[in-house]
Amino acid sequence: MTFKNTIIAICLALTLTACGEPTLDTTSKETMKASLKEMTKDMDAENKAKVEIGTLILAETYAKELGKDEALKKLDGLSADDILEKLAEIEAQEKAKRANRNK
Repeated sequence: MTFKNTIIAICLALTLTACGEPTLDTTSKETMKASLKEMTKDMDAENKAKVEIGTLILAETYAKELGKDEALKKLDGLSADDILEKLAEIEAQEKAKRANRNK
């Protein structure tokens, strides 16, 4: 790839990234708080709480499985919809585990 094509590809990638919905930045505590605030700023109180609590639950779940650093990597770049989707997956897995234990 030529230098010119590389620059064009980078500009296109940046443009497409900037158009998407806000995502979680887990680089530091400060960026995580700021990005979570940005992600939820236009949400009603109920959805905002779901995303904030969902983020905490995912962080704890992933940290138990993978360790803190890997958990943060796994959360980085997730949108609010991604967080709620992954939370629903974890809840379904837990529900299935409880159902299997009760058999």
